[in-house]
Amino acid sequence: MDKESLLKSVNAIKGVQGSMLVSKDGLVLVNSMPDSVDPNLISAVLSSMFTNIDVQSKRMQRGKLKRFFIETD
Repeated sequence: MDKESLLKSVNAIKGVQGSMLVSKDGLVLVNSMPDSVDPNLISAVLSSMFTNIDVQSKRMQRGKLKRFFIETD
C-alpha cells in the first residue's frame, strides 16, 4: 500500500480529521491534515518526541524505537 492510500484509509475511520507520516528527522512524507494545521510545526514536534522516546526506550533496554502513533482530541 502506498503512503497516500494509507492516509486515505486512516482518514476514512470515523472521527479522524487528518493524518500525516513524518520521518524520524522531521521530514513530512505525506500530509492530509486540515489547512488550519501547520504540518511543519507538527513534524518538528513529532521529531523531537521520537528522539526523546527512542532515548528512553534504550535506557529501559527495550531496543530501538521503530515507530509511534499519536492520537489527540
